[in-house]
Amino acid sequence: MLDNIEYEQQKAKEDVLCGKSEKIDMDMPSQEMSLTFNYAECEKVARQKASPVPVNSASLISRYLTVNTSSIALIKQKKAIQRELAVFEKENADLAKDERFSDTYYFRLAGFYSLIKNYEKEGECLSQIKDKENAVYAAKIAENELRQNENTEENLQLLYKLNTAESVRKLSGFYLSNKELDKAEEALNHYRKEHDEIPYEIDFQQAFFFMQKDDADKAIHFLRQSFYTQNTPQAALALSMLYLIQATKYKRLVEKARLWCKIAVNLDISFTPALRLYVNMELEKQPEKVEFILSRYLKLNNVTEKDFYFDAAINHAKCAFVKEKYGAALDRLGNLTDNKTNQAAVWNNIALCNASVGKLDRAERNIAKALEKFQEKTPNTTPTPKQLEIILTNYMRILNRQGKYNETLSLFENTNGAKDFELSEENYLNYFAEWRKALLATGNFETYFDFLLPIFMLDSDNLTLKLFACNDLLRLLTLTGQNKEQMKACRDFLMQIHRDYPHGKHNVQVLNNIVFANLEMEDYIPEQILKDFISTIGQNPCNTATYGLYLLRRKGQTERGLSYYDKAISMAQKDSAYTNMIEELRLKKDIESARCLIESGDLNSARRLLDKSYKHASKTLKGYQQSIERLLEEC
Repeated sequence: MLDNIEYEQQKAKEDVLCGKSEKIDMDMPSQEMSLTFNYAECEKVARQKASPVPVNSASLISRYLTVNTSSIALIKQKKAIQRELAVFEKENADLAKDERFSDTYYFRLAGFYSLIKNYEKEGECLSQIKDKENAVYAAKIAENELRQNENTEENLQLLYKLNTAESVRKLSGFYLSNKELDKAEEALNHYRKEHDEIPYEIDFQQAFFFMQKDDADKAIHFLRQSFYTQNTPQAALALSMLYLIQATKYKRLVEKARLWCKIAVNLDISFTPALRLYVNMELEKQPEKVEFILSRYLKLNNVTEKDFYFDAAINHAKCAFVKEKYGAALDRLGNLTDNKTNQAAVWNNIALCNASVGKLDRAERNIAKALEKFQEKTPNTTPTPKQLEIILTNYMRILNRQGKYNETLSLFENTNGAKDFELSEENYLNYFAEWRKALLATGNFETYFDFLLPIFMLDSDNLTLKLFACNDLLRLLTLTGQNKEQMKACRDFLMQIHRDYPHGKHNVQVLNNIVFANLEMEDYIPEQILKDFISTIGQNPCNTATYGLYLLRRKGQTERGLSYYDKAISMAQKDSAYTNMIEELRLKKDIESARCLIESGDLNSARRLLDKSYKHASKTLKGYQQSIERLLEEC
């Protein structure tokens, strides 16, 4: 039996839309700096490392972590002030022309520019004031002149000589923002030489410096120093982020990342950047612990006060879903149906809960509403292509489970089709997989073939995608018995993968599919390939069934060969990952039984069995009908 089940098991568990944070921002107002961690990129590289074909990837900090030279709180504050400034100018522009009020107008305008640290613009406004002898105006003008000259070489030297914690933090921050790393290092080292006790802020600043130099080990060292001096959740979270980055090369460090993230959450339950990372890493692994943490957060915070509230609430519902407590999940989601933050996600998740308990008609209505809400694009919602892809995947999955394959094809063609989503390993196994399932079920083999062939034939750096396409092409070609040359090309590609990556994660599957293809093509199986394959028998239903096929086709051992099909069916019944294969295994066993009956001359029995198999195949396994038709011609 051709094996593509292992790839099915790789499907990302993202069918539930939740508040998973692709990027996580952490503010350090005391440093006037912030970090932006690209979790999605880090996760993507980790997934590539676990793929059947090894992938080389850089572990540079700069790929995943951005050091911003302004705090997020200050950036948000600046944007709010800029909006107020625009309103003030629009509503009071006439005052500039009135001598009675012009000084007041320009003084207030200068105040806005001072708050957003645009001292040049502040100076321009102050220069418009006529009554420069006024004590208040004069003081502001003098203060502005000092600020405009704040970063002159003379003042920077003064900060260097002062060598206090505040002055060196300010001085090194200035140099870091201007990418003058050597000067920043000199300022920090100068402070360390003259002080025995180092404040935690200085260690944190030194860590920022090493992050910008892509030196993770030293950045981690100074973050740990900072944390041991002062237990801040910011230091713990930054450590978690850095360990996750290092885990793209050394997988064992994931556990350290999880530990430091847990520490950050325990230090401050309302520190949302740590909560975001904790939910990302732990929800699937430890739903009960995440549920407990989110329950505490939701009790302590109000929906109108925190941006994270909705994400926390929808993840709280997902915890119940992961634990298969669908009633609790529906209750929690029901409380969010009036929240306008992301109604598409709410209705998508309600659909999945109903689908999980077999209420497919209700689930279909729910998922249709999710798509409708997504397309509304309300002001409070930021729709993403990824979210649309997940909703459409779930919609097609729900339709396919009901046997509504033509509706799946219609949905696919009338929404985004194959053009608007860039092909990736993930959506090949999800979005495009549901479409391909409907194509096979409706006998639309030509479209199926036309989609897969370019992926397999075109040169690509992504060998994993080519491997996916190869296995699915081989499945189609062995069913239809067409294009033997293309079947050989698929088999030869699998042989190459086995040669190049003999200990690859999916080598069991590759070996199985080589043997299966050679049996179907009636080609010679190399002795070493057969020996390697036989050592894997019993590991899963696919290679157990393939060994049964080998006994039938090459050894003529009918009873023993069919018994291995029975073993494969029994194994599939005990393993939820293979449940969908049970009917196909039974059908393949019947087809092979009929083949044996034909060879023994019992054509009537063979015909009866094939007629029954043909009717069975017409329901969900239409691809087998051509194999059955070829055998019926021999009866």
